[in-house]
Amino acid sequence: MKYLCLDFGGTGVKYAIIDENFQLYDVNKENKIFQSHDEMITWVVDLFKTIHMKLSGIAISYCGEMNPFTGLIKNGGSYRFNDNKNIKQILWSKCHVPVSIENDGNCAALAELYRGSLKETSNGAVLVLGTGVGCAIIINGELYRGCNYFAGAATFSLIDSKHDFDWQNTFGLIGGVGYLTRNYEKRFALERNSIDGLAFFNKANHNDIASLEILRDYTKNLARYIFNMQMLLDLENISIGGGISTQPLLLTMLKKEVSDLFDCIPVPVTPPEIKVCHYYNDANLIGAFCWYKKANF
Repeated sequence: MKYLCLDFGGTGVKYAIIDENFQLYDVNKENKIFQSHDEMITWVVDLFKTIHMKLSGIAISYCGEMNPFTGLIKNGGSYRFNDNKNIKQILWSKCHVPVSIENDGNCAALAELYRGSLKETSNGAVLVLGTGVGCAIIINGELYRGCNYFAGAATFSLIDSKHDFDWQNTFGLIGGVGYLTRNYEKRFALERNSIDGLAFFNKANHNDIASLEILRDYTKNLARYIFNMQMLLDLENISIGGGISTQPLLLTMLKKEVSDLFDCIPVPVTPPEIKVCHYYNDANLIGAFCWYKKANF
């Protein structure tokens, strides 16, 4: 049997066919920003109908917080028009196959826990670096969702205790990939969106001083967040996911910043091992199907 997997992110949607052995086929990505709930639903239904094979279900990774058991979305994330909507039930009624939906960070963690870099881990976490920062926590070998399904909402974490909440004061702003490109553009007075993540790392990998300085600041920010996570949770491993996790330079610099930070404290705290997600930027698709199988079998 084959299934449709969807990964809704802040700047587009990724989709693929997956089989019972977790093999992905025909992975595609569209840089599409949906303008309404109806547009999103119609797009999924049309995609489902145009795939010329029998599909047995739909598994969704979504950039927001929801009750994954009922499918009710609490925070629509990049698509606030989905607040208090139940995409799971709506798509089930229109496509007539079982549907599952789970937070994107949680999907990445499920993929790594069941089949990837956290497979032998009892206590760990995944940080997914994208438009914002997705985070998911594994406690005693199980995904920890929290009482209201908001556990791991790293993007909303405050970084400056002197201010009330605003987006300029959140970890999502300094931990998301946009930190790199935005600061490079600012330094050289470039137009917004004139450089993307791939171009940024191309410069950094060729020893461009400005991009390396920005990347060092970025990894320092991530290291501080990892440090705070470790003080609270005492984890074995933390896996890094998202598109930029494929960049070896990122992992090298992050490991150094984490090591330097833990070397500074006067108590013998063991740092977590920093890994890269086994499934890289396909982790959300794989994890969406992990949850589908657990929810429907």
